[in-house]
Amino acid sequence: MPIDFKKLGLAIGALALTTAFNVRAQEDAPPPVAYYSEPVPEPVVVFDANAIWYHGPHTIPGGGWCAIWGAHTHDYAPAWGDRYSFINGYYYYQGEPGADAPSYVYFGHHPNPWGGWCYVNFEHRHYYPPRQTDNYRWEGSHYVFGGVYDQEYTIHRNEYDEYGHRRVGNSYNEHVQYVQAHPPPPGIPPGELMRMQREREQQQRIAAQQREQTLRNEQIRINQQRGQQMNEQQRLNQQHNQQMNEQQRLNEQRAQERNEQREINEHRGAGQPAPQGQPPPQGQPHPGQPHPGQPPAQPPPSAPPPSHAQPTAQPHPAPAPPPPAAKPPPPAAKPPAGRRPPSGEKPPHQ
Repeated sequence: MPIDFKKLGLAIGALALTTAFNVRAQEDAPPPVAYYSEPVPEPVVVFDANAIWYHGPHTIPGGGWCAIWGAHTHDYAPAWGDRYSFINGYYYYQGEPGADAPSYVYFGHHPNPWGGWCYVNFEHRHYYPPRQTDNYRWEGSHYVFGGVYDQEYTIHRNEYDEYGHRRVGNSYNEHVQYVQAHPPPPGIPPGELMRMQREREQQQRIAAQQREQTLRNEQIRINQQRGQQMNEQQRLNQQHNQQMNEQQRLNEQRAQERNEQREINEHRGAGQPAPQGQPPPQGQPHPGQPHPGQPPAQPPPSAPPPSHAQPTAQPHPAPAPPPPAAKPPPPAAKPPAGRRPPSGEKPPHQ
């Protein structure tokens, strides 16, 4: 059965286009992430006026990275060069993540998962993913917030520069103001206040470790899912390569047939017979056959075929009578005496 190269090429092209579309669709899809699931903590109860509360991982002044999730305390305030927000007695770090921390790419202003806003105008990274209840869309390689900008955003927007840092001030002192507004409970000895603070911090740390373990398990599941997607992508790439190889083979076969047809045409133009064992390509007539659109050649005139009919019997004719006997010629006349015979004649015998 002859090969229809046009239909086969269209089928291979459509399949390759579908494969490329699937590849591009997977590239444009957002990476699978475990959404931010940390609960909003209760406001800090001050037991020690010198304790400074943080929530989640953050940088350490002078260098370093604290990877503790949940609420915990330190004896140092955040460095002014880093970006922090302060909500309900806790400092939340919202700058670039540490070297070993998770990294999620955002673009433009967006809400923080614990409250408040990030005011960075360009592409940037955080250690935390978006909260699932917020409205984000994936554009190319980053998250873009597509929800509603509330009144808090409008009020505080001009307080931050394009890098998301506060324009006014030279140090973080919100914790001092918070302690002044939320003094320790009266009538409790200082030692008991310290014990209550350590107990509460321990509870917060255990709860954060449990949530972190849950997040790790979810991330393991997501990584397995991502591995399956990569395997599927590899299979699609192999299929695409096979299609390209098949297309190349068909192109080579088509070129070979064109060369053979060219050789046949050259032999035909020189009056030589076409090479044996090489039938003309599809759609080309054999030598001696008329081309499509030309009238067939008229055969040369030939002698009428011999008749094989048996001759009919004829009656025998009667014998012809014998011819009459020839009369002897008359004797030649003698010329008169003294007369010479004409030239060429012999004299009669004397």
